[in-house]
Amino acid sequence: GAPVPGVLVTPSINLTHDGMQSFGASTTTDEKGRFSFLGEAPENFQFSASSESIVPMFSWQPKPGQPLDSLEIVVWLRCHLQVDLGDRKDEADTFVALDASGKRTPIMAFHGPMMTFGEFSKFSDGKSEVVIVRDSCRSIVLYLDDKEVGRLPVTLRSGELNIVRW
Repeated sequence: GAPVPGVLVTPSINLTHDGMQSFGASTTTDEKGRFSFLGEAPENFQFSASSESIVPMFSWQPKPGQPLDSLEIVVWLRCHLQVDLGDRKDEADTFVALDASGKRTPIMAFHGPMMTFGEFSKFSDGKSEVVIVRDSCRSIVLYLDDKEVGRLPVTLRSGELNIVRW
């Protein structure tokens, strides 16, 4: 619900059905989260959005002919999360992140220039790696051998490392 400054917004057009794209000049949102491109959205027009503060958005498409001066793109803030099982390290092997409605939300991890993206994360010696979840995450569900073993309610803050202990 709040504007996000410093987001790189890049327009593109899908040229063919096999994924060929043409990219336009990127722009960055201002302190009020605003950005501008002139004209109307042509057919197959889309945006990508990225910054250190949001979950990357790879493709958002306005309706064809929609005036570009009335767009509102909703993004999720990045929340850095690590789950620590403490002395219960043998009681769970994976976890998932859920939003308030109980729907699974993506979990991302960066390894150098590469990003992994999925629905669950594993533990190593009782700790997860530091992962990124959406700011809409409200609970962590712990599993052992694909069976739920615990739920942890969470209130995450973007811009800091959130350590959740079981």
